[in-house]
Parts: sequence; structure tokens; C-alpha cells
Amino acid sequence: MTDDQSSPKSTRSFRETLASKEVIAALVVGVFTLAAAIATAVAANWIEVRQTVTAPSSQELTTDVDGLQKVLTDTKAENMRLRDQLSTLEAQSSELQAQIDNQPLPSSGEETQAKPTDVYRQTDGTPLEIASGSCVDLDSQEANWGVSDQYGYLGADGNGLCFWDGTLELRNIVEIATEPTKANCDAQTVILGDSLDQVRSGMQVCGHTGDGRVAYVRVVEVSDDKLAMDLRIWD
Repeated sequence: MTDDQSSPKSTRSFRETLASKEVIAALVVGVFTLAAAIATAVAANWIEVRQTVTAPSSQELTTDVDGLQKVLTDTKAENMRLRDQLSTLEAQSSELQAQIDNQPLPSSGEETQAKPTDVYRQTDGTPLEIASGSCVDLDSQEANWGVSDQYGYLGADGNGLCFWDGTLELRNIVEIATEPTKANCDAQTVILGDSLDQVRSGMQVCGHTGDGRVAYVRVVEVSDDKLAMDLRIWD
């Protein structure tokens, strides 16, 4: 074979080789382009996913902040309302204290415990105790009710009640079952006289003082040696 015959064949073989390299280069470029596209798509999807995940969290935080601000606002409003109530109560307290301070004080001879206006005198829950052989002037205003060991007359200007060895002496004695009013005592008709034997604890009687006032006596404790009693005298 001559040189002229081999030359076209070599040229064709070179061209085929060159075409194959171009195809390979094109394939390589295509692969890199596809890889870049895939990378771009993945990055875009990651950003979208991140935004999708992050957005609700930010919104939740915003909602929480708004809720806390509302609670703070409501708390401040409630605090102002309570302050207004406190101011009102303090003003009312000051007014009441002023009214109390302006009340007149009882005089030295005025009794602090309220009692009916027709009550002349009473023991006010502290029983009067006397020894056997003693008498009480029920018309007296003395602190000790005019107690005397001089056993004497029950009439006017004399002793109104006497006690001797278990016996009670009082003008117009009437035994009653319950604590009476003056009208209850006045309405009694079964008069036992001026002397009552066998006095017992808890016994209640009505009678009259030496000056004719209505008297109520409740026996608190009694023995042969002493008598403790509650007294009320009406005008």
C-alpha cells in the first residue's frame, strides 16, 4: 500500500477520535450542569423548608408576646382598681373614726351599760353577797347597796331585804318562774308574805323595797351563812 492510500484513512480516524472527545467533553459539561442544577434545587428546597419551619415559631413567639402584654395591661388595670377601692375604704375609715372621736364620753356618774329607763338600780351581772344576819337597803345608791349587819325594819326608811339563817325577808314576796319585767312583777297576785324559808339557788322572787319600789331578786348561791343574789329595782 502506498502513502497516498493510507493518508485518507488516518485523517478519518483522527476526526473520529476528535469527535469522541467532544462528545465526552459535552457529557462532562452536561453532568456538571446537571449537578449544579440539582445543588441549586436542593439549596432552594432547604431554604424553603427552613423558612417553613421557622415561620410558625416566630409567629408563636409573637403570639406569646402579645398575650403577655395583654396580661400585663389587665394586671395594671386591676391594680389601679384595687388602689381606688383602698382609697375609698381609707376615706370611709377616716369618716367613721371621726364620728367615734366626736362621740361624747360618758360622765363619771353615767353607767356604760344600757338599761331600761325605768330601772332604778341593778347589779349588772355581778351578784351582791351578804352574810347571814345582814340587811340591804334596796333604795340606796351606795356602792355596797347600804349593806348593814343591823337586822332591822323592812318599811320606809328601813332595810328593804334581810337574810338570816337561810330565810329571806322582803315585803310582798312573790315567787316567779322566769326573769320578769316590772309589769310581770306588778301583775302577780299570789303573795307569800314578807318572809320566805327554804331559799334555794336559782329561786326568783318579786317584792317591794322600803320606799315602795318594785324589786326583783334572783338567788345565785345560798347557804345558812351567806346569800349571793342578782338584784333589779324599778322606779
